[in-house]
Amino acid sequence: MDLVLDYIEKHRYQEAFFLINELKFKMSYYDFQQVTDWFVKLLRTQEKKYPNKLTSDMIENYKTRLNALL
Repeated sequence: MDLVLDYIEKHRYQEAFFLINELKFKMSYYDFQQVTDWFVKLLRTQEKKYPNKLTSDMIENYKTRLNALL
């Protein structure tokens, strides 16, 4: 999770997404949903701070892709 936070602070959202996505097959469905919710919440916080680097559409895309692969 520290690496995900580091990527988000550096605006490397795609890399953070890939790390979260890798957890999909290593966790239970419930645990993965918790991590996904945490990730989306972090992205929403970043969106408010840096609206020119992260948009609602980007966040929804990440959320959809994470949920679609379950």
